[in-house]
Amino acid sequence: MLLDHLRADTFTAHPLHGDDRVWTQTNCYLDIWIEIAASLGLPPEPLGVCAYSAGTVPGAWAFLKAQTDDLRDLYGIEVAEINLWRTVEEHVLDHLEVGELLTVESDAYYLPDTEGVSYGAERVKTTIVPVQVDPRARTMTYFHNSGLYALHGEDYDGALALHGLPTCAPQPYVERVRLDGLVRDETEIRRRARALASRHLARRPVGNPVADLCASVREVAPTLRERGFAFFHLYSFTATRQLGLTAQAAADATRWLAAGDEVDGDELRRAADDFDVVSQEMKNLQFALARITGGRARDLEPTLGRATERWGTAIDRVAAQLG
Repeated sequence: MLLDHLRADTFTAHPLHGDDRVWTQTNCYLDIWIEIAASLGLPPEPLGVCAYSAGTVPGAWAFLKAQTDDLRDLYGIEVAEINLWRTVEEHVLDHLEVGELLTVESDAYYLPDTEGVSYGAERVKTTIVPVQVDPRARTMTYFHNSGLYALHGEDYDGALALHGLPTCAPQPYVERVRLDGLVRDETEIRRRARALASRHLARRPVGNPVADLCASVREVAPTLRERGFAFFHLYSFTATRQLGLTAQAAADATRWLAAGDEVDGDELRRAADDFDVVSQEMKNLQFALARITGGRARDLEPTLGRATERWGTAIDRVAAQLG
């Protein structure tokens, strides 16, 4: 079976998930693709070119996600939803047998890697990718977020929605991941990444989307003390965290592209540094908003101003080289 050599107890996450990162995890979907790409021997950094077209949704920053077209155009990976007509377990086994993977919507209540957050405590939908499944032993090794983990017993049944166990994903969304057309040549991937970057830049929002998010922050910040920390956590996830990880992904992709030919590497590295500033400012903003929620005053304008300016400068620099 594909990736059968991987072991949860010896797995090392890619440096994009290193402890030195501003955001050690991004979101459940992008994190998984970083680790799958790396485990397949592919560079995961160019996944971040999808950040060039990122922007806001009303009141928040859009969830960053590598689209199916991105995965196909970069790596030759085909991803498409499948119809479930048997158990999730049966589908996973069959696809692993022929060298394919499935992304599976699952209930974090049964995922031991979420201990202290959701495991055994809260029902939250998330995405996993099983890589080894043993139905007799009821064990599974799976990608989730930034790592590779193992589970067994009732957690196995619950994660795969078996035997009528309570779950928030009784009819999970499942995608087929075809890998028979993988592109492994890094020179070709670099060429594809430049072309994909150009397409994302062509779709980028008119104006500066960070300015739009900052306007939302100015409206929400005065209400945080009254709304409390439960609301703060929801808002920070969809605002500061999503923009922060988007800027971080953009920096990774830009720095990786700077190493190639046919571009001004120094200019792209300067753009990557600008994206890094935005990422760090969003972490600073998150801490400041937490203090405001706790009743302490904070001046947000310097942070909001730097983030807006540096995002605009970074995108302009990237567009001049890759647009």
